[in-house]
Amino acid sequence: MFNPNLSMNRVALSDGRSYVVVDNILREPEQVVAHAVARRADFSQEVSHYYPGPELRLPQGAHGAFEAFFSQTIRGQLGGRRTRSTTCRMSMVTRKPEDLEPFQRIPHVDGGPLQPGEGNFAMVLYLFEDERLGGTSFFRPRVDAATLSTMMARAQHMDRDAFSSLIDSAPAYPTKTNAYFEKMATVPAAFNRAVFYDGSIYHSGDIRHPELLSADPEKGRLTINAFFGVRLNAR
Repeated sequence: MFNPNLSMNRVALSDGRSYVVVDNILREPEQVVAHAVARRADFSQEVSHYYPGPELRLPQGAHGAFEAFFSQTIRGQLGGRRTRSTTCRMSMVTRKPEDLEPFQRIPHVDGGPLQPGEGNFAMVLYLFEDERLGGTSFFRPRVDAATLSTMMARAQHMDRDAFSSLIDSAPAYPTKTNAYFEKMATVPAAFNRAVFYDGSIYHSGDIRHPELLSADPEKGRLTINAFFGVRLNAR
């Protein structure tokens, strides 16, 4: 499944953490795209989280393959010691900016509350040719935790116009620094490129051309998103 001739680059962020970019990760990425095209009717919007588009769970064998690759190649570079769980799904961002919920307009972190010594790492694998559909950006808060928590709590009860006033921004995907978040880096999209990162880093799809979004797997922002629950190295 994985390309023996892939290339890998670990990149440091300004907050002291890092991410890993793997180019040419899959041996036959076109077959994965073909799978998405054949199953396009099975993509559906999940109500359990805020992903702005339909998703399709991958077969269990794919979960095992990505877990093995992550555990053998990536985990140690990000500070993980043991992989506890893996979830993989295909995803397509489709929602228009004016339809985004407040939490979809600010950077986010992955996973829920964790026990001491546990972490949650993630991967986004880009399976589209048009790089204008956007890669992934990483952010860090510009305000203290209490201020950020207050803003997010208020957002849960706001309509879209009120939230626009709160963050001083028209409806859009988060792509730049604002009053609450500083953008640290952007990973540009490239076909068959994957980025692995600590899910506790604030991040978002870097979607600057939402007019190009489509629900067609042959044209849209098709990705594989994977999440790895881990035990962390002692600190």
